[in-house]
Amino acid sequence: MVEQSIPPRILVVDDDDLIDAIFEAALPKLGLPAAVRVADGTDAVALLDDGQVFDVIFTDIYMPQMDGIELLQHLAKTGYPGAVILMTGVDFIRMLQDNGLDAPVTVDPETNSVTLNREGLFGEGEDVNLVHTMGKPFQLADLAAAMTSAGWPVSTD
Repeated sequence: MVEQSIPPRILVVDDDDLIDAIFEAALPKLGLPAAVRVADGTDAVALLDDGQVFDVIFTDIYMPQMDGIELLQHLAKTGYPGAVILMTGVDFIRMLQDNGLDAPVTVDPETNSVTLNREGLFGEGEDVNLVHTMGKPFQLADLAAAMTSAGWPVSTD
């Protein structure tokens, strides 16, 4: 992907204050601007409906009011053109999987990689530019890889 010439406008959608603090500390280390942060999909949709533009949206799955899957569906319906990065707590997903419960993602037990289960998720002709998935907690290198996947190559060096 071609490196972007402008700093990306980043939105973080997560109800966990610790994740907010991680983004606040990590983004400057990667040479990236501070992110706009909201607690759930409803707040994210309100910002987008108000005309705010974001190049990259990081979203958790499990949140109050509108969860991350509903946000993905909204982004697909409205044709959001930016990159989306899905985050989730891998321990919680593993617990669901271990108990035979459905989850919108699967976690590979060997690698901790997260995969979105897309079947039946979007309407015909709808999709979202999901460029990366990552488990929480994550490291600085994981965040750098996610931003690189979104088209903004960064390094942890």
